[in-house]
Amino acid sequence: MKRGSNKIYTFVCATIWGYIKRNRVDVEDLAACTGRIAKSTLYQRLRQPEDFRLSELIAVADKMGISVSELIGETK
Repeated sequence: MKRGSNKIYTFVCATIWGYIKRNRVDVEDLAACTGRIAKSTLYQRLRQPEDFRLSELIAVADKMGISVSELIGETK
């Protein structure tokens, strides 16, 4: 499945890339916040977001200061 084929995956990637660029966060630091993946793995997840694990999304959302719901584009 390609990133553009699902709106949620597209939104997740855009949100993470936006956070990285806006806040000048090092990709390695963001990967490290998950406690388990390397920088190369995070890049792979961003290319194939369907491979993200829930624990990784939770850690990334926490680092970004948002909820997982916000990360996947759900509104209240």
